[in-house]
Amino acid sequence: MLKELYIKNVAVIAEQRLNFENGFQVLTGETGAGKSVLMAALGLLLGQKASQDLIREGSEQAVVEAVFLIEHLPAVQELLRKEGLLLEGEANASELIIKRQVALVGAGRVFINHQRSTVAVLQKLGRLLVDMTAQNDQWQLKDAQNDIKVLDDFLPHQNLLTRYQNAYTQWKQIHAEYLRLQDLKEHQEERAEWLRFKLKEFNKLDIESAEQEEELRQAKNWQKSRESIVKFSSLADQALLNEEAGAASQLRLVEERLLRNDSLQNLFPQVAERLADLRIQVEDIAFEISKTARDEDIYDNKDHGDIDARLFLLQTLKRKHGPSVEEVWQKKNDLEEELRVLLDADVEIERLQKEEQAAFQELRDAAQNLSSSRLALKEKLEKQVQSELAALQMKGARFVVQIDPRDLKDTSSYEERGIDKVQFLISANPGMTPRPLARIASG
Repeated sequence: MLKELYIKNVAVIAEQRLNFENGFQVLTGETGAGKSVLMAALGLLLGQKASQDLIREGSEQAVVEAVFLIEHLPAVQELLRKEGLLLEGEANASELIIKRQVALVGAGRVFINHQRSTVAVLQKLGRLLVDMTAQNDQWQLKDAQNDIKVLDDFLPHQNLLTRYQNAYTQWKQIHAEYLRLQDLKEHQEERAEWLRFKLKEFNKLDIESAEQEEELRQAKNWQKSRESIVKFSSLADQALLNEEAGAASQLRLVEERLLRNDSLQNLFPQVAERLADLRIQVEDIAFEISKTARDEDIYDNKDHGDIDARLFLLQTLKRKHGPSVEEVWQKKNDLEEELRVLLDADVEIERLQKEEQAAFQELRDAAQNLSSSRLALKEKLEKQVQSELAALQMKGARFVVQIDPRDLKDTSSYEERGIDKVQFLISANPGMTPRPLARIASG
């Protein structure tokens, strides 16, 4: 039920808020008062196409918002639950808030229960929330596909249709996966060979993390600068630690001469200590240079294989599968998983076959219950329509709801609304055989 409608900057309406109560209500007004504008605004909330012509002159955007009571509309609640649009903390909603904005510049926006949504979802909700009839709507009777929808609107238990459609969706998903694996099995060897080929490329890489990538790049840098590092280390060793001419040896020689001569010690009382400090610093510097060179040499001793080839392969795989090593490795894992599933296809097919059988049994039960409910409704609806026809002075007319259930065992019998083929038949004159309403309905 529509509880509240708020309209702002739509055509001739600057701003208007309407509250509705239970029961029959009528909006009247002279030509140009805005009755059609109200219907157009409501249509926006039900997913109808938006036009910038609806925006009030001088305004930047039009806004339409409505509150619907949906406590007794399980199909609406189920759709909201499926789309993740229930208000936070609610298992079942009692109210639904829809807002739509149409902008003069840029795209419009849709909000359902204060969450961004799409026009496609609005259209699904619209079919469940409001029946809008207008001039020439009777032409819907000329489409026989609408007959089953009209019949279902009179079902006393709408949850039967919801249960069937949920079961139908579940079965279709499992059935599609089952068929996919069956098809995969037919091309199993060809696909497996392709996957093995792709995995060989990943296995050549042998880099699983950003840390390993960095280590490989450092190894490459070492290879580039190895010769100069070795030469510098050798030069420093000769200049600083050579036994005859090295700086440390020369400092030690001066220090020892000074310590053996008391006169020199008296003349230079602190020089010997300073010479010893300098010698120790020189030895430390030589040790540091040598150690650093040896540490860098670790990269040369490690088995990195062809570093340039591996780094080139890594860049190639990054361009194909993602900017990071982790994403490249995730792709490798995905390929390995696909290969595993492929090789275990028989086991997976057997599992899916059991799941499909269980899902199909649930679908079959739901279809049977839905069909039984329609058959039980058939006579009641026929009597109601006959009564309306009699009130229109068509007492000789006959209205028939023809329901032809299809084979429950045949999977091709199942469609989005069940296994029943529904058709409305009518005979306007006594003695005539009822014929499809879609064929004989006129304006």
